[in-house]
Amino acid sequence: MNKIKVAIVGTGFGAKVHLPGYLLSDLYEVRGIYAHSKNKGEHIAMQYNIKNYESIDEIVLDSEIDLVSIAAIPNEHFDFAKKAILAGKAVILEKPMAMNVEESKILRDLADKYNSKVAIVHEHRFDSYKKYLQ
Repeated sequence: MNKIKVAIVGTGFGAKVHLPGYLLSDLYEVRGIYAHSKNKGEHIAMQYNIKNYESIDEIVLDSEIDLVSIAAIPNEHFDFAKKAILAGKAVILEKPMAMNVEESKILRDLADKYNSKVAIVHEHRFDSYKKYLQ
């Protein structure tokens, strides 16, 4: 079976949570990471023996990438996801999906139009403390 080739955007939560999660699964192959800080990106890329992308544009132009996992700062989610969707990539998007409802609707409509799979991460939805509060 072919593995899903992943590029991760973000060196905070993306590197600390998304990246190790993908590495635990036989379904994925992490190919690279993009960070605003070139030093952070280079450090993580070297640590995991993956590519350090220079930009989101470099990721979406990489024909080998199937999935873009976005855990950047929230005000970048819309632009990064839009570029990935338009490039035909699947997207896993850390919450918030976008900065407002209109941007979220645009992403939904683009995903439908371009037949792109898009998922929003809600990794703490079923934590026991949240169940208790409900």
